[in-house]
Formats: sequence, structure tokens, C-alpha cells
Amino acid sequence: MIFRRYYRLDPSGVQTGLGLGLYISAEIIKQHGGDIGVTSEPEKGCTFWFTLPSGI
Repeated sequence: MIFRRYYRLDPSGVQTGLGLGLYISAEIIKQHGGDIGVTSEPEKGCTFWFTLPSGI
């Protein structure tokens, strides 16, 4: 869900940003045959990861 275009955690508009950063990153990685994801642990934070085929 967070990799969707214009996704924002706080829809109130108080935070800055357009909600495009993770979407653009995911699209670039997918175009290169890779994968992207996130794991989250409450009170500890998130880990973002990606993979790309060798030779890229």
C-alpha cells in the first residue's frame, strides 16, 4: 500500500511531500526486474529492502 502513488500516512496535509518517493523507487526497481518491500516492527521502526537481478 505505501508504494502506491500519492500515498501518505497522514492525510491531514500537515506533513510535507507529495507521496511519490516510494512509488517512484518501486517503479524504477520493477522496471529493472527487481522487487521492493518493507517490514515493520511496532515501536522499533521499519526496514525497507529491494533486490535486483545480478548483472544490473
